[in-house]
Amino acid sequence: MKIEVGSVINELRIKQNLTREELAKDICEPNALSDYERSITSPTIDELALFADKLKVDLPYFFTTKNEPIYNYIETIKLLINKYKRTRNYEAIYEIIQKEMATAPEKSISFYQFLKWHEGISFFYLYNDKQKAIELLNEAMQITMGKRVILHQQEIEVLNSIGIIHFKTKNYEEAITIFKKWKTFCTAYEHG
Repeated sequence: MKIEVGSVINELRIKQNLTREELAKDICEPNALSDYERSITSPTIDELALFADKLKVDLPYFFTTKNEPIYNYIETIKLLINKYKRTRNYEAIYEIIQKEMATAPEKSISFYQFLKWHEGISFFYLYNDKQKAIELLNEAMQITMGKRVILHQQEIEVLNSIGIIHFKTKNYEEAITIFKKWKTFCTAYEHG
């Protein structure tokens, strides 16, 4: 039995004695909420995060009910982080990572690496701590790399982030070295 996120929102809203207008306030139009609850349309991930706050549940609550997946939770979290990365909202990214990090390794090693990677990026932009950021990014690389010499796509992206940090901190020689490695791995990845 597939459970739609709208029915979960509806159930929580009713349990908390909220009208559609009260729940929709500052999130969406009441008519849009009505459509979400009837599974005619779906809320955006941003709206879903706001509903979670207002309904006093964690975002994962919408993704599993009675151990049945509703949406692909990991992909949704990645989409949200990438959206915040495009808008340079590193505070929001860091907050998500802090909530997800404890359970990430048991969900997926790749997801854990993704979070560690974005923790390094966020740490750099929030605290301007190059050394700690690169340490976190190197930890991200090691999660899946081990002793391999060939990098996978996500590892290549982490390497690129290390190069960007060196560039932004005016360590141009190290940045060029990293970008040359990055180019080599990208070429190998394309032809491999």
